[in-house]
Amino acid sequence: MTDLSHPSNIRLVYFDIPAKAEPVRLAFHVGGVKFTDERVNGAQWQGMKVEYGQYAQIPLLEVDGRRIYQTVNLILYAALITGLNATNLEDELRLREIILACDDIPNTFSGTFSISNAEERIVARTVLFKPGGRTYCQMKRIEELVGDREYLIGDKLTVADLTVFTNCCMLRCGHFEGFPRDCLDGYPKLKTFVERISSHPKVLEYYSTHTSAWAAGFRPQFS
Repeated sequence: MTDLSHPSNIRLVYFDIPAKAEPVRLAFHVGGVKFTDERVNGAQWQGMKVEYGQYAQIPLLEVDGRRIYQTVNLILYAALITGLNATNLEDELRLREIILACDDIPNTFSGTFSISNAEERIVARTVLFKPGGRTYCQMKRIEELVGDREYLIGDKLTVADLTVFTNCCMLRCGHFEGFPRDCLDGYPKLKTFVERISSHPKVLEYYSTHTSAWAAGFRPQFS
């Protein structure tokens, strides 16, 4: 049986975009866990599904040959093996609430990818961010959970912080059309929190090496 707590080989498979797998990538880097970051395009993934099966989905982790699916599951696994986890039940419940609240964001706007007309797709995403829109309400809830805290769980960095950070930066980084660079301006506490996490030495280290244009949205003083 695979010992998932002490893996020797970790492979993360996802598209080369700053979305669902980004908290996992960042957690492994911050926690000093070596992994293979395999970034595929749509055609490559369709070919891989012949091996994985028609119900396979990404992101996925292969840990010493054992496949792990579902975004939140991957984030929680990364938390455990990096030490970026909660240390008591109350904090664990809060950590999971935050991660699940963040996962609502890409799950909501993923429906816009099926809109083939670019202008209509942008309009649909704009509506999501208007007061009362689904993404607007989701962001307000996350801002409420963040509050004025330095860290979201206790007094140390956890995957809850990284998940809020990456989801907010995903929206503002410019990779997904329809979400303006200043989209966090309506959530001042979230914006302050994101700026603080972006300046964490390990987070700064990770995104300073990225050459993709969207990586600027994950760095300090982005505007």
